[in-house]
Amino acid sequence: AISSHQYAELEALYEKYHAQGFAILDFPSNQPTKSCPGTDEMIHKFAKDNYNTDFPRFKKVKVNGDDAEPLYKYLKEMKEGDITADFTKFLVNKRGYVVARFEPTTPIAEIDAQIAAML
Repeated sequence: AISSHQYAELEALYEKYHAQGFAILDFPSNQPTKSCPGTDEMIHKFAKDNYNTDFPRFKKVKVNGDDAEPLYKYLKEMKEGDITADFTKFLVNKRGYVVARFEPTTPIAEIDAQIAAML
């Protein structure tokens, strides 16, 4: 199942910091748990209709394996290997350096604090 509360928390962070240059980029994936089997349109509609998300959402990508999206190959190379949980998050600075990796269980307050420190 989609950890849908994550969308509400992410939207709150986006609204709080977007004017300062912070962005959230959502790359849905049906990996690693197969919890996102719908089409790109279905996923976008779900997040927009249920959580009023305004941050950009891209097409579904593969995050693990040889055919993983190059962006995810880079992110995983910089911070700790394969993605094992939905809603894994990476904090990337303006220069493209991966500052932190957060698992879905990371409290949103901890993520918020690291974003504030980076900005």
